[in-house]
Amino acid sequence: MHFGREWCLPGQSASELFSKAVYDIGPTFVRDMDLASFKITSSGGKNKISFRDDGGSLRRSEAEMVVLCPAIVPDNEAKALAVEFGIECDEQGFFKTLREKTASVESAGRGVYATGACHTPMDIRSSVNEGRAASGGILAELQTGGMIDIPPTSATVDAMRC
Repeated sequence: MHFGREWCLPGQSASELFSKAVYDIGPTFVRDMDLASFKITSSGGKNKISFRDDGGSLRRSEAEMVVLCPAIVPDNEAKALAVEFGIECDEQGFFKTLREKTASVESAGRGVYATGACHTPMDIRSSVNEGRAASGGILAELQTGGMIDIPPTSATVDAMRC
């Protein structure tokens, strides 16, 4: 049994895997709208799940294994870092890019690119492709023998996090 609010499938291969799982293997997918009703208990070596489905009905199920996957959320310090680099964060706290479709890795700060999960949750393949796009943007700004003018910043090491 799989629970979720929204299914966001990153790319064609994920869509194919999802379709194969639904039609070939036949698991149950539940769109859970009431997270407050979602309870997991364990007794006698069995996991029991109770929840209200999107129709409001209380349902119960047993499971051999329960895997919890939290949502991807931005780091608490992202807003401070955005201020440091002169860029903005969106409503959720991710770094904002200029335009989602045509400038998806460029930020409002010159020479500052937002790639990967720092501006939206995404898979590794998309993160790598965005890194390549940012590299291309940087190379396009360089002229033979030229330099990109970026205000200096300093880095510090937080020994508690290393």
